Amino acid sequence: MPDFRNSIYCLFVETIQTCRDMQNKMEINFEGKIFHLAWSFIALNDLGQSTLISWLNEEEQNTANGFGNDAKAVEFAAGRYCVKQAFATHTPSAAAESVTINVGVWGFPIIEGQNVNISIAHTHSHAMAICADGALPAGVDIEDHSSSNDEAILSQLSRSELRLLSLFPDESEGLHLLWAAKEAVAKAMRTGFRLPMSFFEISSAAYVNGTWHVNFKTASVLSVTAIKKKSVIVALALPAGSVVQQGFEALFSAALPGA
Repeated sequence: MPDFRNSIYCLFVETIQTCRDMQNKMEINFEGKIFHLAWSFIALNDLGQSTLISWLNEEEQNTANGFGNDAKAVEFAAGRYCVKQAFATHTPSAAAESVTINVGVWGFPIIEGQNVNISIAHTHSHAMAICADGALPAGVDIEDHSSSNDEAILSQLSRSELRLLSLFPDESEGLHLLWAAKEAVAKAMRTGFRLPMSFFEISSAAYVNGTWHVNFKTASVLSVTAIKKKSVIVALALPAGSVVQQGFEALFSAALPGA
């Protein structure tokens, strides 16, 4: 009988190398300094639960198995897998397949011993992670657009944010884009929504060259670029004034060509 776990490990290493070759990364110019950010994206239905779990180290497997819920275990495993792919692209000289992903004081993910910022996002159907230079605050969120979430999102918006919905061709789409932007900023700040929701109030949104650009009233040091492809929304938070040298839209389209 073949050694299934060894086969999975070989596939994992091969995938890491493929990620290095794909160059899923961007250069970001902030106040004349260049920073690097790499990312990884997968559709969960492309990989089985046992395969995803097998890519985790022992500690991560124990965490996944402790959820007692197959869907949650798959989302957790997919997020960790994406982090390792993104890290492999960002730091190709590192042994990315053996990295340890831990959590910081407010639950944000970290890679032990590495000066990088990572952010993980997943839905029931997709997972994504970014890995940026340690000096660059960055956060990512991914949302599956579903009108069943509209009421819950509406309850979290201020009156001024509700007025912004008129900017979007579809109100439900606008709700999900605004929420994804808030999530991305909360991750970039590493606080999550431990701060009052008013802190994440959005001041403006504009559609430019195929992407949405979202700014914030209080958290004005950050801004978000967001894009929707079919039913999938991705939002990337970076320091306000950042200029992405390589287009975010092109990178996202490469990750999800069928969307």
